[in-house]
Amino acid sequence: MKNWLRLAGSVTAVMLMSSLVSAAAPTAEKPADYLVSFKAGTGPANLKAAGVNMLDHWSAIGAAHVRANSTALSRLQASGVIEYFEPDADRHIMGTYNDALPITWGLQAVHAQEAWSLGAKGAGIKVCILDTGINYSHPEFTKADGTSVIKGSKNFVA
Repeated sequence: MKNWLRLAGSVTAVMLMSSLVSAAAPTAEKPADYLVSFKAGTGPANLKAAGVNMLDHWSAIGAAHVRANSTALSRLQASGVIEYFEPDADRHIMGTYNDALPITWGLQAVHAQEAWSLGAKGAGIKVCILDTGINYSHPEFTKADGTSVIKGSKNFVA
């Protein structure tokens, strides 16, 4: 019985010491991915100085995909060049398009027809569409004069 108590006491002491050592050890913060929007007239020039790694840049919409830890992100915010930032979250498919439907799945999902009947026409509203596939020539994306309503796009597949 004494040997068992000694063994249990030794194991407990080792576990306590290892937890104290691991709690005291500094841990390096893992950088995360963010989407940033630049203020008008600025751009990605200050990213490296802030310690931010730019992964992609979309000059047409004044935005970038960056990787940074919290310290670098704070420096970037303090630089005054970004309008906002948000985590680059994973996106997952919610539905598929069916050409046989008069109103697409997405419009049905957000009850667009009900909003239209209340007078919501979308004037002055900018929309960002994340899509797993898009037909640029589809009538939904074409104005009456034949020009596209799509202002910019990025193919992440090819």
